[in-house]
Amino acid sequence: MKNTMQLLLTFTTLGLSLLVIQSYYNIVDTTVAQQQNETANQTQMQDQENMSERKFLKNSTSFGNATAELKIKHAPEFSTLTIQPWPIVEPSKEFNITGILVDKITLQPVANSDISFLYESASEAIPPFSLETIKKQTADTDGKFITTVTAPDIQGIVSVTALYNGSGLYHSVASDPALAIVSNSSLPP
Repeated sequence: MKNTMQLLLTFTTLGLSLLVIQSYYNIVDTTVAQQQNETANQTQMQDQENMSERKFLKNSTSFGNATAELKIKHAPEFSTLTIQPWPIVEPSKEFNITGILVDKITLQPVANSDISFLYESASEAIPPFSLETIKKQTADTDGKFITTVTAPDIQGIVSVTALYNGSGLYHSVASDPALAIVSNSSLPP
Protein backbone atom coordinates (compact mmCIF):
# COMPACT_ATOMS: atom_id res chain seq x y z
CA MET A 1 0.00 0.00 0.00
CA LYS A 2 2.88 2.24 0.77
CA ASN A 3 4.21 1.60 -2.73
CA THR A 4 0.83 2.34 -4.21
CA MET A 5 0.63 5.56 -2.30
CA GLN A 6 4.08 6.52 -3.36
CA LEU A 7 3.27 5.62 -6.93
CA LEU A 8 0.04 7.62 -6.78
CA LEU A 9 1.90 10.60 -5.32
CA THR A 10 4.56 10.33 -8.05
CA PHE A 11 1.88 10.21 -10.80
CA THR A 12 0.07 13.14 -9.22
CA THR A 13 3.29 15.14 -9.04
CA LEU A 14 4.14 14.23 -12.62
CA GLY A 15 0.60 15.05 -13.74
CA LEU A 16 0.67 18.43 -12.01
CA SER A 17 4.13 19.11 -13.44
CA LEU A 18 2.90 18.28 -16.93
CA LEU A 19 -0.15 20.50 -16.39
CA VAL A 20 2.07 23.39 -15.21
CA ILE A 21 4.48 22.88 -18.14
CA GLN A 22 1.60 22.72 -20.64
CA SER A 23 0.05 25.89 -19.18
CA TYR A 24 3.42 27.61 -19.40
CA TYR A 25 3.77 26.65 -23.08
CA ASN A 26 0.22 27.85 -23.77
CA ILE A 27 1.07 31.21 -22.18
CA VAL A 28 4.32 31.40 -24.16
CA ASP A 29 2.48 30.46 -27.40
CA THR A 30 -0.19 33.10 -26.71
CA THR A 31 2.46 35.76 -26.02
CA VAL A 32 4.39 34.85 -29.17
CA ALA A 33 1.16 34.91 -31.21
CA GLN A 34 0.27 38.34 -29.80
CA GLN A 35 3.75 39.65 -30.63
CA GLN A 36 3.49 38.25 -34.15
CA ASN A 37 0.05 39.88 -34.58
CA GLU A 38 1.38 43.23 -33.32
CA THR A 39 4.36 42.99 -35.66
CA ALA A 40 2.08 42.08 -38.58
CA ASN A 41 -0.25 45.00 -37.73
CA GLN A 42 2.70 47.40 -37.48
CA THR A 43 4.07 46.14 -40.80
CA GLN A 44 0.65 46.49 -42.42
CA MET A 45 0.24 50.05 -41.06
CA GLN A 46 3.75 50.95 -42.25
CA ASP A 47 2.99 49.49 -45.69
CA GLN A 48 -0.21 51.57 -45.87
CA GLU A 49 1.69 54.71 -44.87
CA ASN A 50 4.38 53.99 -47.45
CA MET A 51 1.74 53.35 -50.11
CA SER A 52 -0.10 56.58 -49.34
CA GLU A 53 3.23 58.44 -49.34
CA ARG A 54 4.08 56.94 -52.74
CA LYS A 55 0.59 57.78 -53.96
CA PHE A 56 1.06 61.39 -52.81
CA LEU A 57 4.40 61.66 -54.58
CA LYS A 58 2.90 60.09 -57.69
CA ASN A 59 -0.02 62.56 -57.64
CA SER A 60 2.01 65.53 -56.48
CA THR A 61 0.18 67.84 -58.84
CA SER A 62 -2.96 67.34 -56.84
CA PHE A 63 -3.84 69.82 -54.12
CA GLY A 64 -3.15 67.35 -51.30
CA ASN A 65 -0.83 68.30 -48.47
CA ALA A 66 1.70 70.14 -50.61
CA THR A 67 3.66 72.96 -49.07
CA ALA A 68 5.47 76.05 -50.27
CA GLU A 69 8.69 74.01 -50.44
CA LEU A 70 7.20 71.78 -53.14
CA LYS A 71 9.80 71.28 -55.88
CA ILE A 72 7.82 68.91 -58.10
CA LYS A 73 6.75 70.40 -61.42
CA HIS A 74 3.10 71.48 -61.36
CA ALA A 75 0.74 73.88 -63.14
CA PRO A 76 0.25 77.53 -62.21
CA GLU A 77 -2.99 79.34 -63.00
CA PHE A 78 -4.20 82.72 -64.14
CA SER A 79 -6.25 83.93 -61.18
CA THR A 80 -7.65 86.81 -63.23
CA LEU A 81 -7.73 87.92 -66.85
CA THR A 82 -9.75 91.04 -67.52
CA ILE A 83 -10.45 93.40 -70.38
CA GLN A 84 -11.13 97.07 -69.66
CA PRO A 85 -13.40 98.61 -70.74
CA TRP A 86 -15.68 95.59 -70.64
CA PRO A 87 -17.95 94.18 -72.04
CA ILE A 88 -18.03 96.67 -74.92
CA VAL A 89 -14.98 97.99 -76.71
CA GLU A 90 -15.40 100.58 -79.46
CA PRO A 91 -13.97 99.73 -82.91
CA SER A 92 -10.38 100.91 -83.46
CA LYS A 93 -10.07 101.98 -79.78
CA GLU A 94 -7.47 100.73 -77.34
CA PHE A 95 -8.36 98.46 -74.44
CA ASN A 96 -6.32 96.98 -71.57
CA ILE A 97 -5.74 93.34 -70.75
CA THR A 98 -4.63 92.60 -67.18
CA GLY A 99 -4.04 89.42 -65.26
CA ILE A 100 -2.20 87.67 -62.46
CA LEU A 101 -0.25 84.39 -62.67
CA VAL A 102 -0.10 82.43 -59.38
CA ASP A 103 1.18 79.09 -58.14
CA LYS A 104 -1.88 76.82 -58.06
CA ILE A 105 -0.82 75.08 -54.84
CA THR A 106 0.74 77.83 -52.72
CA LEU A 107 -1.28 80.69 -54.28
CA GLN A 108 1.93 82.75 -54.36
CA PRO A 109 2.60 84.93 -57.43
CA VAL A 110 4.74 83.51 -60.22
CA ALA A 111 7.04 86.50 -60.70
CA ASN A 112 9.05 87.57 -63.76
CA SER A 113 7.24 85.15 -66.08
CA ASP A 114 6.81 85.74 -69.80
CA ILE A 115 3.16 85.93 -70.83
CA SER A 116 2.07 85.75 -74.46
CA PHE A 117 -1.42 86.22 -75.86
CA LEU A 118 -3.78 84.63 -78.31
CA TYR A 119 -6.00 87.35 -79.80
CA GLU A 120 -8.77 85.82 -81.90
CA SER A 121 -12.06 86.59 -83.55
CA ALA A 122 -14.93 84.95 -81.70
CA SER A 123 -17.44 85.82 -84.43
CA GLU A 124 -17.51 85.45 -88.20
CA ALA A 125 -17.89 89.22 -88.63
CA ILE A 126 -14.25 89.89 -87.66
CA PRO A 127 -11.69 88.38 -90.06
CA PRO A 128 -8.55 87.03 -88.32
CA PHE A 129 -6.19 89.25 -90.37
CA SER A 130 -7.84 92.38 -88.90
CA LEU A 131 -6.44 91.59 -85.43
CA GLU A 132 -3.02 92.86 -84.41
CA THR A 133 -0.45 90.76 -82.59
CA ILE A 134 -0.26 91.40 -78.86
CA LYS A 135 3.33 91.82 -77.65
CA LYS A 136 4.67 89.41 -75.03
CA GLN A 137 4.63 90.79 -71.48
CA THR A 138 6.61 89.93 -68.34
CA ALA A 139 4.76 89.52 -65.05
CA ASP A 140 6.07 91.71 -62.22
CA THR A 141 7.11 90.48 -58.76
CA ASP A 142 3.42 90.14 -57.81
CA GLY A 143 2.70 87.98 -60.88
CA LYS A 144 0.72 90.85 -62.47
CA PHE A 145 0.88 91.86 -66.12
CA ILE A 146 -0.84 94.48 -68.28
CA THR A 147 -0.87 95.23 -71.99
CA THR A 148 -2.79 97.54 -74.30
CA VAL A 149 -4.22 96.46 -77.66
CA THR A 150 -6.32 98.10 -80.35
CA ALA A 151 -9.74 96.66 -81.16
CA PRO A 152 -10.46 95.81 -84.81
CA ASP A 153 -12.37 98.38 -86.85
CA ILE A 154 -15.13 95.83 -87.57
CA GLN A 155 -17.93 95.08 -85.09
CA GLY A 156 -18.15 91.60 -83.58
CA ILE A 157 -16.72 89.64 -80.66
CA VAL A 158 -13.03 89.17 -79.83
CA SER A 159 -11.38 86.67 -77.53
CA VAL A 160 -8.09 87.07 -75.64
CA THR A 161 -6.29 84.16 -73.99
CA ALA A 162 -3.13 84.56 -71.86
CA LEU A 163 -0.46 81.86 -72.26
CA TYR A 164 2.44 80.88 -70.02
CA ASN A 165 5.00 78.50 -71.53
CA GLY A 166 6.21 77.05 -68.23
CA SER A 167 9.60 76.78 -66.55
CA GLY A 168 11.70 74.29 -64.62
CA LEU A 169 9.11 74.25 -61.82
CA TYR A 170 5.88 74.99 -63.71
CA HIS A 171 4.02 73.39 -66.58
CA SER A 172 2.59 75.58 -69.31
CA VAL A 173 -0.92 76.95 -68.82
CA ALA A 174 -3.54 78.98 -70.69
CA SER A 175 -6.18 81.21 -69.14
CA ASP A 176 -9.85 80.95 -69.88
CA PRO A 177 -10.64 83.23 -72.83
CA ALA A 178 -11.79 86.76 -71.98
CA LEU A 179 -14.45 87.96 -74.43
CA ALA A 180 -15.28 91.53 -75.45
CA ILE A 181 -17.92 92.91 -77.80
CA VAL A 182 -16.57 95.31 -80.40
CA SER A 183 -19.45 97.70 -81.02
CA ASN A 184 -20.40 101.36 -81.43
CA SER A 185 -23.50 100.93 -79.29
CA SER A 186 -23.72 100.48 -75.55
CA LEU A 187 -25.67 97.90 -73.62
CA PRO A 188 -29.17 98.83 -72.47
CA PRO A 189 -29.34 99.95 -68.82
